Amino acid sequence: MLHFHSIIKLSIILKIWQLPASMAIFFKSPVRIMLFVYTIRALLGEYQSFHIHDS
Repeated sequence: MLHFHSIIKLSIILKIWQLPASMAIFFKSPVRIMLFVYTIRALLGEYQSFHIHDS
């Protein structure tokens, strides 16, 4: 159950990013691209920290 919240967050983010119009608007802004990259890195970091706790 430890991964449950991350899975929910990831699925919500993926749903948001599947909207083509939002994507087009979003990537016109460099700040938002940085925010997107930061979000992905944060999720990956969270995922890795869960694996460290699991083992």
